[in-house]
Amino acid sequence: MEKLNGSLNVLFSVVMTIVIFSALKYSGIDLVWYWCFPIFLISYPWKIKKNVYSLFGGINMSRGGNVYSLIGIFQIAARNAVCLFGLLVFQEGGRLAYCFLGLSLLQKSREVVVSVLSLSLFQRAKRIAICLFGFSLFQKASYKAYCGFGIVFFQSAKYKGYYLSDSMRFVKRQKI
Repeated sequence: MEKLNGSLNVLFSVVMTIVIFSALKYSGIDLVWYWCFPIFLISYPWKIKKNVYSLFGGINMSRGGNVYSLIGIFQIAARNAVCLFGLLVFQEGGRLAYCFLGLSLLQKSREVVVSVLSLSLFQRAKRIAICLFGFSLFQKASYKAYCGFGIVFFQSAKYKGYYLSDSMRFVKRQKI
């Protein structure tokens, strides 16, 4: 899978270029076809050492590889997938999937999923799922599911319903 990283990132950038170019054309901005190249360069996930840095997301399945993006749309990482402002359709991290501000449809991780100041429809983690200052429709974790100052409609975990108290400590509400 490591050898496919470059090809999948090129495909991701081509799709993002088409989407951005079409959205700009549809909004009334008169663009010429050669603007596709700068849009492609801006949306391409650049790999520096073991990490991938991008504007819109990317794929990094190399051992110990992370994906960091400013406005994440699609992220897959062998280790950590981190997004600052998210419009995430899909985010998968080997150890950590983190979205700070935004909307995420699906967050998935082998260890911890964190959503802060965001609207998350589905969070799935092997160990811990956390929703702070936001809304989560469904959280599934093998060990613990946390919700701080937010709303979660459905939680599935061994220890679920951990909510932040006024003193900023986790208070156990329910144990299965």
